[in-house]
Amino acid sequence: MVAVLDWLRNTSSVLKVIDLNLITSTIRDYSRRCISTDPAGCEDARGGFFLANKSSAWQDLGNYELILEENLGINDAGDFGFDNITLGVPGSGAPNIGHQIVVGIVAKDYYLATWGLRPAPTNFTNLDTPVSSLLQSLKATNKIPSLSWGYTAGSYQVSQVNKFGHGSLTISGYDTARFEANNASFVMAQDTSRDLVVGLISVETADHSNSLLPEPILVFLDSGVSHIWLPEEACQRFGAAFNLTYNPVLDLYLVNDTVHETLLAQNATIAFTISNDLAISTTSDPVTISLPYSSFDLQLTDDYPGNNKTTNYFPIRRAANSSQYTLGRTFFQNAYIIADYERSTFSVHNAYFPTYGTQGLQAILPIEAAGIAGLSTAAIAGIVAGAVVLVVAFLTVGIVMRRRRRSRVWKPPIQQDMKVESEL
Repeated sequence: MVAVLDWLRNTSSVLKVIDLNLITSTIRDYSRRCISTDPAGCEDARGGFFLANKSSAWQDLGNYELILEENLGINDAGDFGFDNITLGVPGSGAPNIGHQIVVGIVAKDYYLATWGLRPAPTNFTNLDTPVSSLLQSLKATNKIPSLSWGYTAGSYQVSQVNKFGHGSLTISGYDTARFEANNASFVMAQDTSRDLVVGLISVETADHSNSLLPEPILVFLDSGVSHIWLPEEACQRFGAAFNLTYNPVLDLYLVNDTVHETLLAQNATIAFTISNDLAISTTSDPVTISLPYSSFDLQLTDDYPGNNKTTNYFPIRRAANSSQYTLGRTFFQNAYIIADYERSTFSVHNAYFPTYGTQGLQAILPIEAAGIAGLSTAAIAGIVAGAVVLVVAFLTVGIVMRRRRRSRVWKPPIQQDMKVESEL
């Protein structure tokens, strides 16, 4: 899932980064992540590394555990600190934000550096001194108008034949050139660590010949993981429908060469129908996101743990329980998500890959500015276009943090009086 890449910069490092809707801070990769046994070009492939000791702005905060997709069994640690962040190519005039939480990591669970999109503050010691997230800091310094974004991961396969198949991230708005509009609106869940939750009503092939989901489930939309996590019975149905082979050592569904050629030729479309609830009601419009087989056509390299050769695989995973039900980046290739944290609403659309490089940038007004004549939508859209319209690709895993020996995680209060309305 590669595309045009954005850049993250400090005084000594330029890093390629990816975007996560789960986290609030920025993860940077330490230089010691590549070792002698890694393939040639390791550092470049992983987006470049961060050298904290060469950054004049670095303020170390200590070692913390990363609760990275903890429900999916991912746990690591990182060196937390404050540093300056510039969004965009150096010298482009992109905004620079100081005193931002940055995490240096060594673990290889994170392929590239990441940038958090969740606008919630973090607290390291007590509940009285929260540290603003990157989005909150951008808004507080008038670099963006609202806590919102529009995002699609883009498709590597599409980008091979269409240079506009890359991912797209618009901060404080969305790009109408990158999705097909619909009337459905979703309400964010009150659990701020799993806020973008939808009811997955059905999964089936477009010709309706295969029903792949036994019953409706609640799933989390998470750009931080690459796979789709479903009940085991659903995975078994996928395996039977597409002649996949489950490998218990890798815990993945593999595709042999013969089957791979057949699936490429058929290029079946898989339709995911989602709703606000576990059933389609008269008050909630369902949305069907269609994914071609090419979106599931992925490869493991020979340096993947437990694998010794390049292998085709199908990115579905067996969930151990309902907390693991997740639609990851595989889904985000063909879905465009618009998240409005000011109003606690979001929408999900089929992504569109234009054949020409136009943009349809639309701003999402902040609640406090709605109705103020002096702040026009056009002016806000100009801020969005000029400051922080980003184009992105690879995504990895997200983080929340806790102290290693004094475990304490701060969560922002649930806003009970938020109006459920949207400019989307």
